[in-house]
Amino acid sequence: MRTEALLAAVTEPSPARAECVWVVTWIALLQGDHERARRWLGELAALAGQLDDPPLSTHLHHWTALLAMFTGDLQAAVRGFEAATKEHRAHGDLWLEITARYMLAIALACDGRAPEALAVSSSTATMCEQCGDRVARAYALWAAGLARWRLGRLDEAEQSAHSVLWLQRVLSDGICVALTTDLLAWLAYDRSQYDRAAALSVAAGHVWRSLGTSLRAFGPQLSGFAEQHTPPRSGWRAASDVETAGRFTDLDDVIDLGLGAEQDRKRNARGRIRQPLTEREFEVAALIESGLSNREIAQRLVIANRTADGHVERILAKLGFSSRAQVAAWMARHTNSQF
Repeated sequence: MRTEALLAAVTEPSPARAECVWVVTWIALLQGDHERARRWLGELAALAGQLDDPPLSTHLHHWTALLAMFTGDLQAAVRGFEAATKEHRAHGDLWLEITARYMLAIALACDGRAPEALAVSSSTATMCEQCGDRVARAYALWAAGLARWRLGRLDEAEQSAHSVLWLQRVLSDGICVALTTDLLAWLAYDRSQYDRAAALSVAAGHVWRSLGTSLRAFGPQLSGFAEQHTPPRSGWRAASDVETAGRFTDLDDVIDLGLGAEQDRKRNARGRIRQPLTEREFEVAALIESGLSNREIAQRLVIANRTADGHVERILAKLGFSSRAQVAAWMARHTNSQF
């Protein structure tokens, strides 16, 4: 890794070195290399003492908590993320506060504290929407989906997962796509949709391999969920066919599978589903579901604000709705109906 090579070449303690150390710690954790992460955390602790830098001590709490979550010590993870959240806020670092918050939500959900996880993830998603951080919002929505799944609220969990995938159409964050595809596989399993669960598991595995990591790197709880939701042997036939067809050439293919885009196209072709919206209007409706304003929709689609306003007005008129919330709910039901 280039950053680690730089750290090996320049060894004197400095704020710049400390910044690099917490970044490589995070990367090591995402790769599942816990021992390397521990070594970097040891240096981070030493640097925090040498530099007398309070924000650096907060980093130590934050990434030590992530190591605890990834090694299965969820109570320590929750305590660490709670401390890091408060400390990041005290230092005025909104981005890291939000990051610690969605990680806290995941730890709570994995620890069986789903109502608390849902409260934290929902408030975090709102914070992200207010400050415009779509990357963190996607993870907060995923944490909300995980919490809803653990509460047995499968339809709501699926809606959260679909919202994440709509965001990933633009963000293309492989880790978030893989996590969401795994979550959708568990949902399908719980509905006894074993062929779909198997196909989603294969798709998620393809993404994990392309990233050089695996779900196992994210802790025994999440990998345990995957093991507990392995479809019966007969369910793997469809997944095997999908894999040998080489269908998952990029993230868009996996996102299509998660959203059911191919099923939608096939059913429309057979005339089973009447689509009241044009392709562009459907795209706008999906962005409404993701929580974007008219101005943000215009920026995303590179169209005039007035054009975006017109699309939204026509969508409301065609569907007979009076609010954007109704459009978002319709989109969720429409996507769910494909399975």
